[in-house]
Amino acid sequence: MKKYFFLFLFLFISLTFSQEKLNKIAILKIENRTQEAIDTEFLTETLQIEIVNRRYFVVVERSMLGKVIEEQKLSLAGLTEEEQATKIGALVGAEKIWLGSLSYTGVLYVITIKSIDTKTGIIEFADQVYSYTKDEFLNIMPVLADRLIRKAKGENIPKHEPKKVSIEKSAPSSSQNQNYNQEYTYQQPSRMPDSAFDVGGYYLNFSDKDYGYAGLAAFRIVADSDGELLFDFRLYYGEHQKWQLSGYNFNLIFNLNLIANGYILLGGGIGLGLDFPSFKKDNYKIDCMQWTFPLSGQFGFHLGRYVMLIFDASFVFGVGLSVLDNNYSISEPGKYLTIEEKNHYIPNELEGYLVNGVNPSYFGARISILF
Repeated sequence: MKKYFFLFLFLFISLTFSQEKLNKIAILKIENRTQEAIDTEFLTETLQIEIVNRRYFVVVERSMLGKVIEEQKLSLAGLTEEEQATKIGALVGAEKIWLGSLSYTGVLYVITIKSIDTKTGIIEFADQVYSYTKDEFLNIMPVLADRLIRKAKGENIPKHEPKKVSIEKSAPSSSQNQNYNQEYTYQQPSRMPDSAFDVGGYYLNFSDKDYGYAGLAAFRIVADSDGELLFDFRLYYGEHQKWQLSGYNFNLIFNLNLIANGYILLGGGIGLGLDFPSFKKDNYKIDCMQWTFPLSGQFGFHLGRYVMLIFDASFVFGVGLSVLDNNYSISEPGKYLTIEEKNHYIPNELEGYLVNGVNPSYFGARISILF
């Protein structure tokens, strides 16, 4: 008899202990923060079923949850999202309440779930899963359920890696669902626009005292990739050696980007260009040409899928001036220059540029429109 009594007691304690582990949770509807029509109610139902089937939590039935939310609409007004969740959880007797959202970064769809303790209002854990396409949503809900339960158990798990899928593969029909879990190669062109048009403004520094300003228009090929080509056209104006300096240049630059992930851009490059400066003082003007080698660094971040703000700095090496036209004359008595001499004569303060060229530094920003 005692044996049966202890056996019964052991089973009772075991069942009681196991029941204590089954925390009661309520899963609120996943909020759609994209600009697309996506049935997040269905996604929430799918997540709920996956959680229920794993028998780690007791889940509040969604019709009951919806009824409470409907009744509490006015009293929840003005509360933060976490405060609303805590109050709803307490009303339905849930110990934890899960908030979810669906967002789109321009590259990835992101499903975020946060677990909030209804007594303390503290976020106990949170997780995110990613997908390149909407077709993968149903496939990642079981993955999300597994990850959330592992997080609830206190396990450390790595960041979720989105499955690579082919943009050329159409969504499967109902008869193809069983074969749709195979791996495909994801094609880069669908991720981000691969070209861009840039406009910007820059501060120029010629020396410790000389300065100027420049405007830029540029066309980028293969934008937001590990490497990119940039064609730019710059107009500039400033004061240099007490001469008014203006001109324009063309540059072909290759940038190597250390980071280019659809959020931020970080890199630098080297290029080759042609510069056409003009020096003016009083009634004199000297037009020149030089080859240049610009060195640049850039940092930018996305303001949206199709817009970036980029800050950059560059130093332009000139390799020496070639005189194109010169109307400078010498006012020495009895000294007259031939036309040939006038077209090759450079005043003393500018003589060094015949050998060294004009070497400005550019500091500024540009807006990049991706397409």
